[in-house]
Amino acid sequence: MKRLSFLIFLILCIASNWSGNKTETPFFGYWLEETGADQKFVQGLILYPDGTASSIGMETLKYEKWTVQNNRLILSGKSIGNRQTIDFSEEWLVIEISPRTMKLKTSDNYWRHYQRTEKMPDLKK
Repeated sequence: MKRLSFLIFLILCIASNWSGNKTETPFFGYWLEETGADQKFVQGLILYPDGTASSIGMETLKYEKWTVQNNRLILSGKSIGNRQTIDFSEEWLVIEISPRTMKLKTSDNYWRHYQRTEKMPDLKK
């Protein structure tokens, strides 16, 4: 009887997690840009549930916020360069979003492919 009760409890827990995940946005998390095997660096972004964002491995492009509107991911932040800091905003058409991958495209046909990771990556490859 104990095993049956435990099995029913386990099934209910799994089912509640699955149904909860359906309502959550798939955008939250650590996303690493797919680069060639010869690349010596890691870059990407972190999208937090509260709408804030951070850059991974990009010292001159600091993401601060994100939102999704009409199947478009909008990222904004600060571009830091030659003694000046400029506010910026990028708009990406979401081509694909899944628990493991995200594919984005700009209006001028520039693509970015990301893989989700569970934690902050080691920035030294």
